[in-house]
Amino acid sequence: MSDIKFTHRETHVITVAQLNQDFLRPESIRIQLDKAVRVSPLDVGCLAYTVRARNAVREDRRCNLVDNLSFVEERRELLRSIYFELSTALSHRTILHNVCSFESAIRWCDENGHSNFCSDEISAALAYQGYTQYLNGRIARKEIVPVSANNLQRAMSKLIGYQFPLEHLAIIRSAIPIRSQRGNSRAPREQSVTAYLKTCLTLARRLSEFVIKGEEYPFVLNLGEFEVVHFPSNVGALTPLKNQDVKSYNISERRISTVSEYIERASKLGVRVNPYQAQVDLSSAHRTLSSANTDMRCHWRIRLASLAMQAYTNILLILLGTTASELIQFDHEEGLELQKSLIKKELSAIKFRAKGLKTRYALGREGVHLLKEYLVLRTWVLNGQKFDKLFFMINANGRRAGVIRPLQLLFSQSFYKRISGVYLDSAYSNISTRVIRKYKSLVLHSLGISPTTVADVLNHSLSTNVNDYSDSPIEQQEEEFGIYWQSVRRAAERAIEIRGSGGTSIASGHCDAFLQPAPESDVTVLQPSCRSQYGCLYCKHYSCHADQEDIHKLLSLQYVANSVRASTSDLAHAEILYKDLCVRIDYIVDEISKRSPESAEIVSLIKYKVDNLGVLTVFWENWMQRYEKVGIVF
Repeated sequence: MSDIKFTHRETHVITVAQLNQDFLRPESIRIQLDKAVRVSPLDVGCLAYTVRARNAVREDRRCNLVDNLSFVEERRELLRSIYFELSTALSHRTILHNVCSFESAIRWCDENGHSNFCSDEISAALAYQGYTQYLNGRIARKEIVPVSANNLQRAMSKLIGYQFPLEHLAIIRSAIPIRSQRGNSRAPREQSVTAYLKTCLTLARRLSEFVIKGEEYPFVLNLGEFEVVHFPSNVGALTPLKNQDVKSYNISERRISTVSEYIERASKLGVRVNPYQAQVDLSSAHRTLSSANTDMRCHWRIRLASLAMQAYTNILLILLGTTASELIQFDHEEGLELQKSLIKKELSAIKFRAKGLKTRYALGREGVHLLKEYLVLRTWVLNGQKFDKLFFMINANGRRAGVIRPLQLLFSQSFYKRISGVYLDSAYSNISTRVIRKYKSLVLHSLGISPTTVADVLNHSLSTNVNDYSDSPIEQQEEEFGIYWQSVRRAAERAIEIRGSGGTSIASGHCDAFLQPAPESDVTVLQPSCRSQYGCLYCKHYSCHADQEDIHKLLSLQYVANSVRASTSDLAHAEILYKDLCVRIDYIVDEISKRSPESAEIVSLIKYKVDNLGVLTVFWENWMQRYEKVGIVF
């Protein structure tokens, strides 16, 4: 490291529109993005050097530091391919994201002995394998989530594709793709959605009415189950959802405290206050209250207006079922046109992740009515200012109160932090964009609407809807699991202790009504059939005697099922067919063991005999031999 000499090389700053050129020295290129995305030029050319570093001072607008001796000739062509790819991007944010992903992959290669990944196919394959292993390790340590790792792995795959277009597929097949697992987020409970929407609607309409009409403080917001009291104070909203020991205000009587009340509350908090100090603080509270009731655009009212704006934005986000990146694109002019038109009921945006697909989202009659309410509040907030986008954020603190800012992608999370534990019980989780889109999809599916139509409504492909948006609601899953385990318990209760004969002997136990199959419940994996040995455990006439004979039959059946599960090539089919069967057997055998120490000893003895020695009943031994002959079990 002592031989490294960092220098600032000569570079050329270009715009995104100039990226489609054929550069003679691509290592000298820096890209100037929109200032709202990134102020300083993006130094992509430095990736041609294996040894590089950032400037010590963040405000330094010069190029990154590099060691000129670490230049790699093969990376010139790679950079040209990267520039061409970036020239086709529709968004400057997309360009920044892609370059960061490329830089992350190349940095790992340079720091882990794979700087030559551009030289030949074998080196590229080794680098891809190592990078995949590194990303899987970060997932295991919970440093990143699978979807992020998937994006980084795909960035490395793209780099290899740029350098080796003909051999690309063969190289990336040397490592297993990382599953993004986007579909893991669950749809919210109906109760959570209802509570969230009710709170948002109350905040939007009541706070909007308060600021527009110029109502006086203290302001009481009725949320149905409780009330929140607002004074013009840094204490904020006074809510029963959290303990707030406030000295200056009498919350129950909706007024400023007296001196004696102030001193009494202070003593309960363990603070000694003299009457003079109490009078000073209370006089300040009175002045602030009088000022807030005189100045209709004070920062206390702007703060409530900003909360109402966020509430309206989140309601419309839920009604539209759009993503945050599309919502921030909606134009104010389009909103006005929609408000006035008797026909137009849609807003449009560009979906960058879908290669520039133009999407349209219908508001409906109720949505248009809410949009009209929002536009009235928007006009009051802007107070003569101009802003081209339909939605925006407003600064609500101190001297910067009233300053307009573009809407951020994570506005929904910041809104949830403002209302959780104040207006909304913290037991309810945030209703994010993704989970509400999944909830909307499930509601449409439950109404019997075709998957193609549902996918069109949510502006994504049919495969995306089926893979990521078609899980059953949590309430339905809980109900189905309850029915399933109830049937398992009923089956276990039929494992009665019988000495001697009782029913017809079958391969898995005994039957009380042979050749009269009937399902144990409506939820069955296999339909009971007297011709199928697996289906007996799902029949209400099945019974298991707590003796060596029936226990041996049952455990032999489980041994065969587990052998097939472990050996079959069709894992999905085997899991569906045999997993629940094995669970059912475990439950029955466990219930037999609990009946008495003697029964537990018999079960333990038979388990050792079957699992360790491989001694099965004659019937199941013959089945195993058949499976072995046809190659199902090895």
